[in-house]
Amino acid sequence: FGYTAEATYKDIYIYFDFADKVSPVNHLATKAFSMYGLGGAQEMGPPKWGNIRGSVVLVRLEPDRGFSPNVTYCSTLGFDEIYKTLVFFRDSKTSAHKIALKRDSVRMRESMPGLPGGQPFAQNFSHYMGPGGVRTEQQVNEDQDKCDHCGKTQSIVGKLKKCQRCKVTLYCGKECQKSAWKKHKKICRQL
Repeated sequence: FGYTAEATYKDIYIYFDFADKVSPVNHLATKAFSMYGLGGAQEMGPPKWGNIRGSVVLVRLEPDRGFSPNVTYCSTLGFDEIYKTLVFFRDSKTSAHKIALKRDSVRMRESMPGLPGGQPFAQNFSHYMGPGGVRTEQQVNEDQDKCDHCGKTQSIVGKLKKCQRCKVTLYCGKECQKSAWKKHKKICRQL
């Protein structure tokens, strides 16, 4: 299973014939869906199952309300969303596995109940340790940083980029930075 381009929960099953060693390698699917091991098993480090060959079948998953209580569920998985997902992971400089780890840690942090004594979990958070790896509190906090223009979090886009002039304001990429420039240039030098 895995994430579509903008999902905050694991929202798709990916089916492919693991035994197929004859069909051509599906490079796009291999890059986009190398998030977890076979059967959805989380592994330390990137999955080791190799290349996806031939066709892939994608099926939408309902959110696990224990971990994603506030997610709006849409049962439709349309061509546009699949295309956007494939292009997103194809063009991302961050691996699908690392993006999944970031999204997992943010999702887990947001779903944790308070600790005994009524203290919120987030104040006592030091590390997220899942089968896919370890993320520090600072890394999970950075994963929740948002693009100044569109509001997407770093856990969704993979890695936000800082304005090269002020080195403070964060953007998804050049498109968001260009769109926000008229507003941002007024404060950029002051930051």
